[in-house]
Amino acid sequence: MKLKVMNTENTSGLKSGPAVFMDRLTRELKKRSMYSDVSFNCLLALGFKTISAHDLERRVPLVIRMDGAYNFDMFPRYVDHIIPQQLSAMMNETLNRKLNQRLLENCRIASGIIFQSEFSKALFQTMLPSVASMLPNVVIKNGVCLKQFAPKKVHKKPLQILVSHRFLLHKRFFWIPEVISIVRREHRNVMVNVIGSGARSLRLVGKNSMRIFEERVNSLGLENHFTYHGSFSHDEL
Repeated sequence: MKLKVMNTENTSGLKSGPAVFMDRLTRELKKRSMYSDVSFNCLLALGFKTISAHDLERRVPLVIRMDGAYNFDMFPRYVDHIIPQQLSAMMNETLNRKLNQRLLENCRIASGIIFQSEFSKALFQTMLPSVASMLPNVVIKNGVCLKQFAPKKVHKKPLQILVSHRFLLHKRFFWIPEVISIVRREHRNVMVNVIGSGARSLRLVGKNSMRIFEERVNSLGLENHFTYHGSFSHDEL
């Protein structure tokens, strides 16, 4: 079998997980002599990108790689808004339906799905149940192997966690304090080192997202477990 990975026009401009995944997969396929731009009989593409009509003309099986599904909250619950909750829910539903349209269209022509995590699979199944059960799928994790790097024993020193994040709403940064509050049930001595800066948004009523993040940390009583280091360049990181 020869595969073509749409890692040129399909991932141009991307600098995060999807582009890295496609690039690594391409290298592995070439290493195993399983890659071809011309004589391929299977096509792999990103679920949220447009798939070229030229490639679809080949009528070969299409496998799409999914991060999950769009689940935006235009007016986060932890920020005071004048927007009524019912209206906010309707706006969120309309926005997410539009954002997920590309995913739905690609799913309708796909033969299978690769998910990046169990969480992204569960999110996809929740947001788009009409297509989630139709396609065979597999989870190929795109990150750290937790089993490989799990601590062998409990340390007396603080469990150090590094968060390097773009503090933008669609990156769901507001879940980080929630997760740490759960982690502390087993690891009471936790220190989270935060790298990054916030951004202002009308959806945050003009507040800086980092300030919103700090307020959420404090509201959960975690202020002594977070240290903020500010922004660093990629080279410094």
